[in-house]
Amino acid sequence: MRRLRRQDPKTHREIQGPGGLFDNLESTPDLGYALEGEWEGCYAVHIGRDRYRVIWELLPPVEDYEGDPGDEVVPVVILRVGPKTDEQGHTIYESPRPSVL
Repeated sequence: MRRLRRQDPKTHREIQGPGGLFDNLESTPDLGYALEGEWEGCYAVHIGRDRYRVIWELLPPVEDYEGDPGDEVVPVVILRVGPKTDEQGHTIYESPRPSVL
């Protein structure tokens, strides 16, 4: 994200700024499109004039300790944020999926 902030501040704001993608994920974690294959269970969006991808995984719901009894929240883990393709022409989806601890 630091590199993106330097290279493309407008896209960085689209992702992390007020009202950006990360804020929207809090209320709509299944935003974007579902991925398949190695990335099964993950979602992605195209952002920054279709030059970048953001990939995240939904974790199992957990009890919302700040809400009413029985309320649950769905944790979201951001797995990758990066350009659609790297210098060699490989897509972000061809990179190995990081493991979530």
